[in-house]
Amino acid sequence: MQESHLSLSPRPPIITHLPPRAPPDGGKPSTNGHLTLGVSHEAPADLPRPRAYQRPGGSLLPGPSGCAPEVCAPQHTRKGRAMRRNQSIAILMVAVALATVGAAAVQAFDLTHPPQADWPTYGGSFSNQRFSQLEQITHGNVDQLRVKWVFPTPDAGAPGTSFATTPLVVRGSDAGLTAVDAVMFVTSPRNRVLALDAATGAQLWAFAAPLRSPLKLCCGSSNRGVAFGKVEVSPSMVEPRLYLATLDARLWALDAATGGPSANFGDGVGPLGSVTVADNTAGFSLTMAPLFIPKADIPPGGVTDGRDVVIVGISGGEFESRGFVTAYDALTGDILWRFFTIPAPGEFGSETWPTIPPPSPFADPFLRGGGAVWMTPAYDAATGRLFIAVANPSPSLDGTHRPGDNLFTHVD
Repeated sequence: MQESHLSLSPRPPIITHLPPRAPPDGGKPSTNGHLTLGVSHEAPADLPRPRAYQRPGGSLLPGPSGCAPEVCAPQHTRKGRAMRRNQSIAILMVAVALATVGAAAVQAFDLTHPPQADWPTYGGSFSNQRFSQLEQITHGNVDQLRVKWVFPTPDAGAPGTSFATTPLVVRGSDAGLTAVDAVMFVTSPRNRVLALDAATGAQLWAFAAPLRSPLKLCCGSSNRGVAFGKVEVSPSMVEPRLYLATLDARLWALDAATGGPSANFGDGVGPLGSVTVADNTAGFSLTMAPLFIPKADIPPGGVTDGRDVVIVGISGGEFESRGFVTAYDALTGDILWRFFTIPAPGEFGSETWPTIPPPSPFADPFLRGGGAVWMTPAYDAATGRLFIAVANPSPSLDGTHRPGDNLFTHVD
C-alpha cells in the first residue's frame, strides 16, 4: 500500500479529535532562574490507542477535498461541534509517511520506547508521555533527596520572561563529550543554550543565539528546550547535533560537543547554521522544542526519503498570522514539507471559516486565523504519523469576525 506523501503545503488525509488526558505528574521547572528536579512515582495508565481510520480497501490517500467523506463528515454534525468545543485541546492526527531508506539506526537510544537513564527528547520519547521508568527514587526514599548542585540560568526570572525549558540528558559519549559521563542541555528564555556536566553542574559550553532587535512577541520571552540527534553526514560518520528554535523565528543546528553552529546547515539568508522559518516582523516566533526524527524511525517513501528530519511549529497566533508546521532536512536545513493548520479556500475545513472578500479589512480570514503550533508533536514511528496540538484562533478573544468552527484551531 502506498501511503500519501505530504507536499510542501499538505492537507491531512486523516483527522480526528482525541479527548484530553492529564499528563503524569513529572514535576515542573522553577521560575526563579534555577533548575529543579521533578519526580514521578506512579506509572500512568495506558494511553488510549487512536482508532485507525481507513477508506474501504485500506487506502489512506485523501479524496478530492483532501479528506475521505466517511472520515471527515462526522465532524460537521451538531454533536461533533459540541464535543469539539468542550475539549481542552485540538489534536490533528496527520498521516505523514515521512520516508527513509533501510539504514541502520545511529541513535544510541530508542525513542519509540519510554526513556531509561537518559532524557533524549522533549517528551522523553516519541509518545510525549513524559514518564520516567527509573525506580531508584521511591516513596520510601524520596524524603532523602538533597540538592546536589544549583546552576543559575542566564536571563531566567528577568522581566517579561518565562522559564519553560525541559532539560535533555544524554551520555557524554553520544554528544561527543567523552570526558563526562552525562551531559545536560538547558535553554534560557532568551535563547541561550548551555551544556552542563550532569554530575557536577559545571558549564561545558554556552551558545547565545544572535536575535534580531526589536523582537515582535505576543507573550514574552520563553523557550521549551532543544532537540538532540545524531545526524548521518556520511555512510560511516554521524555528527551529534542540537536544534534550537529562536524567538526571531529561526531554526539553528549546533554541534553538541562545542555549541558552535553547524557549517553545512542553513539557507544562506541568516547567520551560518540557521534557517529562517518565518518573518518575525509579522509576529511569527518560535518557542517550541523541535522534534528530531532519525531516518531509521520513518517509514519508507516520500519527500524525506533517506533523510534525518527536524520538525518545528510556529508561535504567534495572537497576531494576524496563519499557523504551520515544517519538516526540515536535519543535515542541510532544506525544507521538505509545510503543513498549514488553517485550510485555504477549497481545502477540507475551509467551510468552517467565513468568506469575506476584499476590500474588507477582515478579508481572507484564513491568512490570519491563528492556529499556532508551539508544543512539540508526538510521533508514531510505526505509522509515520505526527500528532499536532493546535492553539487558539485569531483574534483570540473576539470571534465576531470569524463565525464557525474555525478548523483546525482550539476553540472553547
